Amino acid sequence: MLAAAPAAGPAAVSADCIIVGAGFSGCYALYKLRQQGYSAKLIDAGADFGGVWHSHRYPGALVDSPPPIYQLSIPRVRQGFHFGLKYPDQRTMQAYFQHVAEVLDLRRDAIFRHSIVDARYDSDTGFWHLWSDKGLHATGRYVFFATGTTNKAYVPKFPGLERFRGRWVHTHDWPDDLNLGDKKKIALIGQGSTGTQVAQEIAKLDADVTVFVRTPNIAYPLRQRTLTAGETERWKSLYQENSPHAKPSGWATISMNTPARSFGEETAEQRRENWETAWKNGGFDIITGNYPEILTDKTANTAFYEFWKEKTLPRIKNPGKRTFLVPDEQPVWFMARRPVLEDDYYEMMDRDNVTLVDLRRTPIKEFTETGIVTEKPCPCATTTTMTQTLREFELVILATGYDAITGSLYDMHIRDRRGALLQDKWREGVRTHMGMMVPGVPNAFLLSTCCTGCAGAGARRRPARARGHRGGGGAVARKAVRGVRGAAGERGRLVVVGWGQYTRQDARAADVVLGVARVAERVRGESEDVG
Repeated sequence: MLAAAPAAGPAAVSADCIIVGAGFSGCYALYKLRQQGYSAKLIDAGADFGGVWHSHRYPGALVDSPPPIYQLSIPRVRQGFHFGLKYPDQRTMQAYFQHVAEVLDLRRDAIFRHSIVDARYDSDTGFWHLWSDKGLHATGRYVFFATGTTNKAYVPKFPGLERFRGRWVHTHDWPDDLNLGDKKKIALIGQGSTGTQVAQEIAKLDADVTVFVRTPNIAYPLRQRTLTAGETERWKSLYQENSPHAKPSGWATISMNTPARSFGEETAEQRRENWETAWKNGGFDIITGNYPEILTDKTANTAFYEFWKEKTLPRIKNPGKRTFLVPDEQPVWFMARRPVLEDDYYEMMDRDNVTLVDLRRTPIKEFTETGIVTEKPCPCATTTTMTQTLREFELVILATGYDAITGSLYDMHIRDRRGALLQDKWREGVRTHMGMMVPGVPNAFLLSTCCTGCAGAGARRRPARARGHRGGGGAVARKAVRGVRGAAGERGRLVVVGWGQYTRQDARAADVVLGVARVAERVRGESEDVG
């Protein structure tokens, strides 16, 4: 029986399958389900296809994986689009999704500017009912939640933020009407992947830029460049060649070019030669072309940090900034955090118009009407007297990451067959079967959200997953529309417990190696992207 639900609005849609989300997984699910003869409707809160690539319009936004990896595998989609950059920027990705929608004729079954705020299953009829913030009522026998992992902004609870008279924006929801050229005093909080991309761009403005940094990055050169048409065609062939191996392995088309011998078997000169080659190539070659034991051996990890430090120090002239951004003592293990790629980040941070604030020594106390107050212990005080500094700004940019993995799922208020909210079911931790189904939530499928791998690697594998069993296509789609209920009843719990133990054991092993808690295991709204 359907529990009390929101009143139906003026609009209603019905289909065999309802898909929430218009990114890679949502687009592929719509294409594959229709291909197999089922009616489907796609609903998205944004104004167009693309998922995060529609909303992430901040300056410097780009993909840090090259086109052979970061695209759908459908031949007629792949063959008809030319990526002009080795690492496509946000505008290119927007154009790509327009191409996807046109080639696959997705727009006729898509509904935009509707956020799902309530989703519940009616046990009597076997239908799902979903309501949007604008009163749209959608019904279907099957529902696919393709909301991804980074679809909800995380805004720290800064005291006084609501008092700030200037403008503040989050990189996830970058406004179209924001003219950075009008701003003379800009603050940027956060230096993860997003913050680094933003910092490189706003430092070039005719403005005073203050960057608040908690932990300096160990960033690697991106080596961005324009692609020729010939290169694009060769990469398409590479994708075609590697694609059959991507589905079973889960690693898309990432080439692993690790050295033939181990770190310990190589001389210092041989290691340096390997590292120089990877550094020259740039991008994730610095990871995929490195020694595997760098992840587990402190000596190896430290040796690479020393190589990185040698490469990076000459790029910064200001002594104070050089000491802060490239500390003599290694701040974190190489690969302990999500890899960050850059073009001219260190040169831009070295500019005279850029001020760096060390949040570990001078944390943010509060926002005022005109800016941000930081504080630090007074060096001359015999007590715990704090010295406060007010920094005034016209614009504050928050690159503070996401309420990752579960944030967008919880906002939809998904209820199981007994009316329990998903967040209540997961109060003691996320439990799924293969990252795809939840006990007591029949005929509902999670596409590339929970328990499917770490956030960084998961994002790179998502286009490949979209066609595999975790992405809503192929076998999953066929089984889904036949009424799979393996994770719907009590019997599904044993399977879910087993999968949960498997994924958590895998995560614990990685955490021990890296010495950090990954965002994939932190599902309570902590930030992924704060520097």
